Amino acid sequence: MPLPIAIGGGIAAILISCFAGLGIGAAGSQDKSPKATSATPVPDARTVTETVTASAAAPAPVTSTVTVTAAPPAGAAPPAAGGATIEEGTYSVGVDIQPGTYRAIGAGSDCYWSITKSGSNGSDIIENHIGGGNLTVTLKAGQDFTSQRCGTWSKTK
Repeated sequence: MPLPIAIGGGIAAILISCFAGLGIGAAGSQDKSPKATSATPVPDARTVTETVTASAAAPAPVTSTVTVTAAPPAGAAPPAAGGATIEEGTYSVGVDIQPGTYRAIGAGSDCYWSITKSGSNGSDIIENHIGGGNLTVTLKAGQDFTSQRCGTWSKTK
């Protein structure tokens, strides 16, 4: 039976040689010397913490101005509206101009004026006129008055 021992001994010798080669190879790969991997040096990875203590500046003083307009007492007359004349434009009677009777002397033929209900945006016409001459209107609070190309209206009453 020398053949099976020879095969068994050959296999054992091969296995021992493989394990010995692995051991020698592994021992040779444990080289402790540093290897250069790039041309740029790698900085030392240390953490530095620095604490700076400084006094904060005091905040600048803040100045604020508040204007308060008091509402007129209930039942008070509306503020004195504009003067005794009316120029071209649209006005709220009792707010922008005073109620009363106004007259335009010598208005041109392209003069147009209208009295409308306040807040209707001109759509609720109470009275209007196109044409010239000596014109007279009577305005009441709660109305809007529009004048175009009529000249100056002067208060008569």
